[in-house]
Amino acid sequence: MKMKRIVFSLLVLGAFASLSAAPLSYLVTVDSSSIAPGTPGFIEFQFNQANAGTSLAAMAYVDNFVSTGFTFDNGSNAFLGGVTGSLSSPPLIFDNTGGGSNYFDQGVSEFGSAFSFVVTFDGAALDTVANDGSEFFVYLYSTQFEFLAGPGRGGAVASIALNGDTTVSTGPVEGFSTISAVPEPATFVLFGFAGVLMVARRIRR
Repeated sequence: MKMKRIVFSLLVLGAFASLSAAPLSYLVTVDSSSIAPGTPGFIEFQFNQANAGTSLAAMAYVDNFVSTGFTFDNGSNAFLGGVTGSLSSPPLIFDNTGGGSNYFDQGVSEFGSAFSFVVTFDGAALDTVANDGSEFFVYLYSTQFEFLAGPGRGGAVASIALNGDTTVSTGPVEGFSTISAVPEPATFVLFGFAGVLMVARRIRR
């Protein structure tokens, strides 16, 4: 009987451990229809620590990129820092642990009307309090790296901040973007935990 209780306790602890480590996913939709048809440029993704000494480790994964009317120019792509993968070979992965600037520029032969993607965050920054956090940005640039969209055409069209207190702040820009949470894997862990309770009831019987 004691062994059964130990097994049950381990299952419960495992379920809660999974809950605390659950990644966070967001669907980001950007309206680029204000950019003149036929305009080339870049979509830039950034994921950087606020402070290399006081921000915690985190990863950002960009996947499920869908576009309307876009023509990519993969020959002009550029990246810096802890970045691997691409939109053509997803996921596009950002590792903030190196500090400094981590960005990926997707070359665009012609901007279309809209695009969307899912960005997923994982790592210690999600559940451990720190003095500083990290932030994810999306920019739209011309071939001369001038802003094509954003507040006053001088900023990001979307941002998501992993704050030092483990909260998350989304920064959609009115008229340019929307950001919505995607159901987390933790939801499925809850179903798993319900299964553990059912097993426990059977053990008691």
